[in-house]
Amino acid sequence: MKKALSIILAVAMIATMSISVLAVDFVGSIEAKTAPEVVNIKDGDKSYSAIIVNSQTGKTEEGITLYDKNAGNTLLELYVGSVAEKSGAPLKEIADNLSNAQRQIKNAGNIGKLSVGLEAKINNKIAEFFGNSSDKADISNLVVSDLFDVSIIRNKEILEQLGNNQKITFTIKPNFTKNDFFILLHNTSGTNWEVVNDVEWTEDGNLKVSVDSLSAFALVVEKNADLPVDPDGPTSPQTNNQDNFKFLYIGLAVICVGASAFFIIKAKKSRKAQ
Repeated sequence: MKKALSIILAVAMIATMSISVLAVDFVGSIEAKTAPEVVNIKDGDKSYSAIIVNSQTGKTEEGITLYDKNAGNTLLELYVGSVAEKSGAPLKEIADNLSNAQRQIKNAGNIGKLSVGLEAKINNKIAEFFGNSSDKADISNLVVSDLFDVSIIRNKEILEQLGNNQKITFTIKPNFTKNDFFILLHNTSGTNWEVVNDVEWTEDGNLKVSVDSLSAFALVVEKNADLPVDPDGPTSPQTNNQDNFKFLYIGLAVICVGASAFFIIKAKKSRKAQ
């Protein structure tokens, strides 16, 4: 009986420990959120979803419109979609990029462990934002509030003809304010992640981003940030599965603890009977 009791207690301990292991560096609603809204950029008398700018001259080389699956073949089209929307992505590589990015973040545990040298860069951003304040963000307390992909869909071969001095600029509407600490990470290739430095607040509270390539991006904030949840966002199969596993572990733990209590009581009664 002692051996059986020891096994049950061990299983209960493993089950309860497994519940905490399930925690990942994501805001709870990450897998049920649409991508950040793209805000149009005005260029003279025209308006675009993104523009390609010559970083040396500041001149706009190309204007990019927002992707519309029902539209015809336009010059350039920009697609922006979240991990929750990957099943509807127009290209398989976009869905794959988002799945890979999500898996890497979950496996990293600490957001700074995503790439070699990334932790130091994030800590520099923390120091830059908070200065000498004792109330600084801790890298272990950072979570991903948005995971989304930005890609050129049609005629993207034009990008290859633009040269090395061009940057793609787009503007998104964040769900936090200038008073909140954040960083924007870019999955530039494979398992490599970089902090996007060319990000600035616009006068109307949006984020203007300039990069030299497109793929998956992650907005990272403090875990205690009060972020709104989109009630109309799609339900994520991964979130549901994760919750199901959590309840399975909890149920297993309860059963094991109950069985342990039963054996203990039964053992006491046997001793009294003797």
